[in-house]
Amino acid sequence: KDNAFGKIFYLSPLNNRTANVIYYNTMRRIIISLILLVGFCSGTYPIYFKHIGMQEGLSQLSVMAIYQDNLGRMWFGTEEGISIYDGVQTKVYKPSEFHRQNANPIGNQTHFIAGDKDGNVFFDSDQSLIRYDIQTQKFSCLRKSNVYTVASIKGTIWVGIADSILTWNPDKNDFDFVTRLENRNQRATCLLEDSGGRYWIGTTDGLFRMNDDKSLTCMIMGEDIYDLYEDSKYNLWISIRMNGMYKRDGVNYFNPETDIFTVYAANNSRNDCLNYPFVGNMVEDKDNNIWICTEGGGLNFFDRKTKKFTYFMADENRNSIAHNNLKAIAYSPERNKLYIGTHTGGLSIYDIKNKRFKNPYFEDPSYAVIAGDRINQMRIYNDELIC
Repeated sequence: KDNAFGKIFYLSPLNNRTANVIYYNTMRRIIISLILLVGFCSGTYPIYFKHIGMQEGLSQLSVMAIYQDNLGRMWFGTEEGISIYDGVQTKVYKPSEFHRQNANPIGNQTHFIAGDKDGNVFFDSDQSLIRYDIQTQKFSCLRKSNVYTVASIKGTIWVGIADSILTWNPDKNDFDFVTRLENRNQRATCLLEDSGGRYWIGTTDGLFRMNDDKSLTCMIMGEDIYDLYEDSKYNLWISIRMNGMYKRDGVNYFNPETDIFTVYAANNSRNDCLNYPFVGNMVEDKDNNIWICTEGGGLNFFDRKTKKFTYFMADENRNSIAHNNLKAIAYSPERNKLYIGTHTGGLSIYDIKNKRFKNPYFEDPSYAVIAGDRINQMRIYNDELIC
């Protein structure tokens, strides 16, 4: 994940939904009072941006995590603490601020933010685990070191600490041990429970499935797992990150009924392979096809019926994606459009039906000033895109 993110902006694809799209009053104020119109249109609908940068109170420009709490506030994890935006103002929590208040210090880097069933917010902070109590509105440190991943599964907080997986038990105000990884050098990178109730643990050294007795079965050996994704057909997709030590890379496609993996390696001369080995986030469209981000090969489209790939790469001589280094992706089934965050190309919007890209960073000078050219994170909340 590239850390050189420059801006946060708020995008509303539909003008006529701004009055009711978010039911929280604070989020309404984002749309009604604070959005800025940019002179760029996608299809028949204008696009609106609200830039939230350091002048608007953001603690730092490198945004690594985005989360919306039960009150509708947006949380941004950066390389200098946490910023919380309520639709009117941004509240910053970082080490210098906490030391002034003589409170428990929050660290700098945050990569994961998740919420439990009670609305409390948990996040990593310089490898510590911090909890924000939504009732008392206070922070507390639950673990001071070796926190590598944080996830919420059915309202329960799961944490990768050193070589172990634990869950947070609010009744005991302590951790419950779940399982331990195979060796002390492994670190959990992502956690997922699939539709069949199976638990999957991605690590820096392989993919593991947790059995009923909490033991682990290694499903993919020796790979640095980047992300886990379950599609509508209950198949599990695993993106693998090449870190310079491994040459085999790509997407592993797991079918739980047959209990086998299909490996899609990188070979741009074959249409049954990816075109680039660095694989990141992915989404599924309403036709059950898979769209895969790469960090150098543009956008890879996997046709479920034909089992073939199509590659969408940047080309200044024709309509194309803005850049080949893709960092984030979101899909709107209502508009059948993809929203793609790139590194140094800004936002790309792909109309799947019309097979057309819109690249506002290059097409409208005012966009470049407001939104910037680097987008590492994006989420769709209540039919609105937050980047």
